Amino acid sequence: MNLPSRNRIRQILRETLFYTPTDNVKKRVFKFWDRQQSKGIKPQINTVLAKSLGIHNLGTLEEWIIEWYGGEDVIFSRINKELVNKVLTTDDVKKLDIEVGGYNFSFKLYDIHFSESKHGGYIVGVLFDVIKGSVILTHTEEEYDLNDTENIPDELWNVLEEEIKDIISDLIRYVSKSFGIYDIEGLYLDWN
Repeated sequence: MNLPSRNRIRQILRETLFYTPTDNVKKRVFKFWDRQQSKGIKPQINTVLAKSLGIHNLGTLEEWIIEWYGGEDVIFSRINKELVNKVLTTDDVKKLDIEVGGYNFSFKLYDIHFSESKHGGYIVGVLFDVIKGSVILTHTEEEYDLNDTENIPDELWNVLEEEIKDIISDLIRYVSKSFGIYDIEGLYLDWN
């Protein structure tokens, strides 16, 4: 292990075991997030912010942003408000720099349920439906209507279904992180 890595690990351990940032630092961070929100910017955690505060363990900021939002229940409600019962498209997903491949579809999320895992992270259950759309396979250039599953071979449909779920999962993880929920251990999607 090289010296910079060793020093960084020591800093994180020291901070985790012995150092608790002062209330003054926490107040400054909360004021910074308040200013961001007043400008229409969603507060986020990043290494630049952490380094500027002398914090080496991002877990501290993760705890603070959850507190700043008003707790987990408030965050879960906001995530649901942002995503549930709205028609979303793969174009919306692409705008967040999430890869969608040859997919072009619209979908609706009906419920997003968060529960705490045994390890301290979150398990997320989601009900969704694809409203309409298609996929163009990159290797054959064949196009399939995602609502006409009877004309899609079963083996191919299994692959397409998993890829659709991956796209929607990536969106949910992205939005959850934007509210300070980083530790999603399991994300389970079911068709409505």
